[in-house]
Amino acid sequence: MSSVDAKAVLRPASVHDAAAIARVHRESWRTTYAGMLPAEVIERETGRKSEATWRHWLERADRPSATIVAEVPGAGIVGFSFCGAARASLEGLEAEIYALYVLQEHQRRGVGRELVRESARHFVRLGLFGFYLWVLKANRARLFYEALGGQSIAEKTEHLGGHPFGAERYGPPMNTNSLRPRVPVAAGAALLFAVSAAACGPAATQLPISSPALPSINASAVASAAADAAVAALVQVDAAIDANQTSAGLTADEASSLKQLTAAARTALQTGDTTAAKTAVDNLSTKVDGFAAKLNNATGQQLTAAITALKAALPPS
Repeated sequence: MSSVDAKAVLRPASVHDAAAIARVHRESWRTTYAGMLPAEVIERETGRKSEATWRHWLERADRPSATIVAEVPGAGIVGFSFCGAARASLEGLEAEIYALYVLQEHQRRGVGRELVRESARHFVRLGLFGFYLWVLKANRARLFYEALGGQSIAEKTEHLGGHPFGAERYGPPMNTNSLRPRVPVAAGAALLFAVSAAACGPAATQLPISSPALPSINASAVASAAADAAVAALVQVDAAIDANQTSAGLTADEASSLKQLTAAARTALQTGDTTAAKTAVDNLSTKVDGFAAKLNNATGQQLTAAITALKAALPPS
């Protein structure tokens, strides 16, 4: 992966961003769907993604939805995410990313990953847990979402201008029998990127997120939301520890030793000591690895997955 767009800043969109968002929307449609959809369909659809349309939406946006932009000095807005409550209910998934686009020349620099991450933080603040998004089957962006731990969990056929096209719904891996997420829906709707952050590698660089002009979502608020997401993930880890004790995978003493570490991580997060939280989680992960032989079952895998989600949800130290 090429170097991250280190100067990019993520912030909530305002009405004044309507023209820039519309530009990104139109250009992304042209570069993304060329060869997938008929040219006349692309041109007709891009014509509808106007400044007036976006201005109308931004003026009337309600709280469950959000438009988040990625802005680079000198280049302006280079990407955006439009997200909110799920339009169609799916068990365990309460939120949806309706649209996410990044200008072609700014792709593969970490912008898309951070837009997914910030969308998940928005869901955390609203108390929405678990999310999904729709992607055209022919769209190579599917590989991006798969790298983020997503899995195709549903399909549908849509029509534009009389032309059918297939789309897939991406979300966390699901149990085929119950349609429930295979791993706990944790980290405050952060599951998709949480499971995937490991896939991106420990060296994945986060973009600075700040907005001094908008105190409702400034750097401090985002850090707080990230800590809240990690605390939510800890709840899932504790539940998985209990499940493994109930199934006789862990003894009471072993489960207690793990919960001492989750308690230490929780206290550290609540006091803002992210370094101590990371140390406690690393110790927790090492200790669980030591129980690998006893956790070689579905319940044990849930604990491992919950810890993976927890690690990804931790705020940067």
